[in-house]
Amino acid sequence: MAGTITIGGSSGGLPSGYKVIGPLTVTGSTSIGTIYDLALVTGDNTVAVPLGAVACLIVPPVGNTYDLTVTANYGDGPDPSTGLGISGNRPSVWSFRATAPTSIILNSPSDVVGNTEVSFI
Repeated sequence: MAGTITIGGSSGGLPSGYKVIGPLTVTGSTSIGTIYDLALVTGDNTVAVPLGAVACLIVPPVGNTYDLTVTANYGDGPDPSTGLGISGNRPSVWSFRATAPTSIILNSPSDVVGNTEVSFI
């Protein structure tokens, strides 16, 4: 069975009132079952993307105080962009473009206490 990631929520206090978000679902094309628990160190931390992955969920430790930057390697070296800044202590979902990267790179400005979980679907 292929994996899924479902996102849902709500937002109140809007000029129009209350809004329900989702549920939005990312569905994998195959069963991946790969989850990494990583102790991030200062600098680049490279994670291999399993064949067939369509997205990843990055869950840093709740007590982490360092923001992270994520970039991708599409087989010809890291993406030349500066990367995407993500929260260092809240989950992030990244849906890959049509061709998944061969690896993702999580950059941390310092060693992170606790493990960061990276799950692929």
